[in-house]
Amino acid sequence: MKILPLVLLSLTLAISCSKKGEDGPPKPFTGKLTGERIMGVKGLVKPFLAWDKGYALILSRLGQPTLQKKNYYYWSLLEGDTCYEFYMSQENEKKYFKDKKNPGLMVGTVSHPGKWKKDGPVFNWKNCTEHAKGKK
Repeated sequence: MKILPLVLLSLTLAISCSKKGEDGPPKPFTGKLTGERIMGVKGLVKPFLAWDKGYALILSRLGQPTLQKKNYYYWSLLEGDTCYEFYMSQENEKKYFKDKKNPGLMVGTVSHPGKWKKDGPVFNWKNCTEHAKGKK
């Protein structure tokens, strides 16, 4: 009788562990982008993370980027007199790891999510609002 709960627990753990990885990458967020969501990705991805993993994580929280400029991906939003922005870049590993076999794509630059007011730093406000409008 005492063994049965342990057996059931072991089976439950084995089944749940075997299902990891079957789900694939997280599904992209399809709701409305908000400033709170943008500010919430702080520390979620770091440079040198495989691009597929890092990009999938950000997509799962923020959805599709509002703008892509070359290898930079921006999530920008203008709400009233506040503009929110997060961006990250895609880099080729061979640029940084000369001896790596089979280099792939990785996360390069990762910004801290920014929040700027209309009467705040002019350069940040200008770039953020242009990116939010999809201007390159």
